[in-house]
Amino acid sequence: MMSRTIGALTAVAFATRFHNLSIPSYVCWDETHFGRMAGSYLNQTYFVDVHPPLGKMLLALAGLMTGYDGIFNFEVGDEYLTEDKEVHYYGMRAFCAICGSLVIPLLYSTVKTMTGSNGAAVITSALLILDCGLIALSQYILLDPILLFFLAASLFCNTKYSMEKRTKFGSVFSKETKHNVDLKKNDKLKCHHHPVLKRFSYHWWMFLALSGVSLGCMLAVKWVGLFTVAFVGCWTVKDLWDLLGNTKEISMKEFSKHFFARSIGLIIIPICIYASIFAIHYQVLNGTGKQDSVHSSEFQMCLKGNRLNNASMPIHVGYGSGITLKFHKSDASGLLHSHNLSYPIDVMPDSQQQVTVYFYKDQNNLWEVIKPNVTEEQEINETDILQDGDIIRLRHIPTKLYLHSFARPSPISTNKQIVSCANGTNVEDKLNELWRINVVKTTNIDTGKIRVIQTKFRLIHVNSGCALHSSFKKLPDWATNQYEVVCSHLHRDIQTALWNVEIHYHRYLQKSTLASCQMTFLERFVESHLVMASSNSLIKPTAGDIASRPWQWPLNYKGQVFSFMGEQDLRVYLLGNPLIYFLNLVVIIVSPVFFAIVRIVELRELSRVKVASPIPKLPIMKSDVMRLNSHHIFACKWYLFGWFIHYVPFFLMSRALYFHHYYAAFIFSCCLSGCFLDLCFNNCAMSISKVFRGWILPSTVRFAIHLIFGILLLESFYLYSPLCYGMTGPFSEEKRSMMYGLKLYNHWEI
Repeated sequence: MMSRTIGALTAVAFATRFHNLSIPSYVCWDETHFGRMAGSYLNQTYFVDVHPPLGKMLLALAGLMTGYDGIFNFEVGDEYLTEDKEVHYYGMRAFCAICGSLVIPLLYSTVKTMTGSNGAAVITSALLILDCGLIALSQYILLDPILLFFLAASLFCNTKYSMEKRTKFGSVFSKETKHNVDLKKNDKLKCHHHPVLKRFSYHWWMFLALSGVSLGCMLAVKWVGLFTVAFVGCWTVKDLWDLLGNTKEISMKEFSKHFFARSIGLIIIPICIYASIFAIHYQVLNGTGKQDSVHSSEFQMCLKGNRLNNASMPIHVGYGSGITLKFHKSDASGLLHSHNLSYPIDVMPDSQQQVTVYFYKDQNNLWEVIKPNVTEEQEINETDILQDGDIIRLRHIPTKLYLHSFARPSPISTNKQIVSCANGTNVEDKLNELWRINVVKTTNIDTGKIRVIQTKFRLIHVNSGCALHSSFKKLPDWATNQYEVVCSHLHRDIQTALWNVEIHYHRYLQKSTLASCQMTFLERFVESHLVMASSNSLIKPTAGDIASRPWQWPLNYKGQVFSFMGEQDLRVYLLGNPLIYFLNLVVIIVSPVFFAIVRIVELRELSRVKVASPIPKLPIMKSDVMRLNSHHIFACKWYLFGWFIHYVPFFLMSRALYFHHYYAAFIFSCCLSGCFLDLCFNNCAMSISKVFRGWILPSTVRFAIHLIFGILLLESFYLYSPLCYGMTGPFSEEKRSMMYGLKLYNHWEI
């Protein structure tokens, strides 16, 4: 019966996800990022992303297996199929649809294992299958369906190995209640065992290991996986605590075996999987790309084709050297840059030239080292190598202006001095062009000398004593959204104001070949994560953005545009099924109150029992319902906690957030609703049967309730399915619209 049910639900899930999968036949929303990144793997071209690499690697593999060559540029709106080209995009979309479809059988089995109820598992599956937003997420080249697949796999494997020897009464009630259940005398309370996995058996170890593998893979798709790691961690701590307290069955030696088994399966295996994926990532993406400059100079030396890989240049920097200067920051690095644009008059009345930090290679990153009070034509010799404490001027080669700072507030960081490019015409202006080198780190053989890449130094403004620094705050449109450079007097900024020479050429100094890569895997691993974290924090909402706030997500208050939104376009809009979101919200609010009431009833009944023996027997009264559905309550509590831990942390994030960030929490809310609604339906069926004195069987009433509920879900899905499969024609305000009368919030762009 169970296998037929899973088969039917899986078939429906595949049908809903693969329907109209090929349309729109142009690049939609974040396909522009993840499709292009998948192509980068096929071309072995390095790129920087805010997410770990596994999701893009799997998309690349799917594209490779289905004929995609990695050449298409994936600009939003670009057609996949034209007279000139045919992009094999369907395979990558199909892979995402498969991942999204497999979520359903995995969660069906998870809920069935936790509750022992086919009804709860079917209701959960129906909520997941018929949600328009979940379908939309599964039909495009995105990371979310891959993430949700590994989330579902983690829950399934964790439940399978950890539910051994649990009954309907296991790990739910207090010890008093467990002792008071007389299973032999009360048929109603007959113990229902789930399929038991013998502890430390082959299958037990298999599911424990697969749980760790799934967690590692989920974390390697998106860092949202950390919330699932926290959920499984709390589950495991509770499990170990129960084992520790079970002194009758579990010795300390046995407990130690459980502890070390879980440490291996849920800590060591995920770490190894996660690190291995990055090792493969570095091996595949070994070629230079446009975003290399975000990384340190040492990291770039490991990329084939990069200017620093086996580069030939003078080792030591001297006066007359042409250089690029890298701001050396652990979580992001940029190049000192200037361009032929002036600061606005309200920022700097004399409108001097802007100086910024820029992440890309550009001719405007080139500077020449000039001696103070010396003409540029003067010849240099070997004694002119730069040393710690030397004073220099930096001339911007394309515009012939000098790096300059003086006591005027910077445009964003107003407590710091502005930095500009100018050509001083008087003594004071000339003094504002002087910078002193303060060496912080160099090689043992070059004490005090400025060595390409390896020497880290500060540039201290001679006239004011501040240090050249970048706040990494984005400047407005007048600076083409590049990042602010300042001169700071703050101690913490001076300590972190480290620069190094990246590219170097000189007319007279002898060239040498640099080593190709001097970073270990661990150093690259750490730097990659710092860069990802920094890039993530820099994602801010902009005017006209489709960002939303976390409080809007459970209300289904604001969706997310996936495609063109013209009246003549096929419009796809990420929005949930309103009925499902309403049910989930009600259950999230009501279920904690219900659990509190049930617990109060249980405690009150316990207080009424007269102590006739060391272990008193509870009468079969109001607590029957609670006992009969103990596994439902157990599951509901954990799913409510899972929803909470996957949802609430988003309130603490300052980065731009979008509706699709809710879907990990949405998975838990559907599981919670499935268990809670099944509990309610079962007890309603029993109550109605009692009212009719057994003339109507509970199973008949239960079937009728499920049928009515299913019809309502199908009707809601039918009405709102154009959201995910594509709306055409007028918008919902017009009577001719297919969505007329269905717009519940003004924020819905339907």
